[in-house]
Amino acid sequence: MNNVNGILLVIASMAAFTLEDVFIKQLTSSIMPGQILVMLGLVCSVVFLVMAIATRKRIFVPEAWQLLPMIRAMSEAVAAVAFVTALARVDLSTVAAVFPDFRHFFV
Repeated sequence: MNNVNGILLVIASMAAFTLEDVFIKQLTSSIMPGQILVMLGLVCSVVFLVMAIATRKRIFVPEAWQLLPMIRAMSEAVAAVAFVTALARVDLSTVAAVFPDFRHFFV
């Protein structure tokens, strides 16, 4: 991949991240954060399943159930709860200033 493709992917991902923030911030005024997390989980699971089927990848492999992948999954769940709670309670600009740098540690 060349630099231009990488730059375009970063710009697209940050735009998607910003749209997600806006939608979550708007939804938290009428829906509880827990419900938002459940819906995000269901939609992302369907997308993940479609991608796995399209690429003919197995979903349940024994390596995924080892200690480190489980720790990562649990820490991502905690981060998601913290992120949605922060969006529900704090201004969008404050959350955007803190969380994008924090999320890069998990990639």
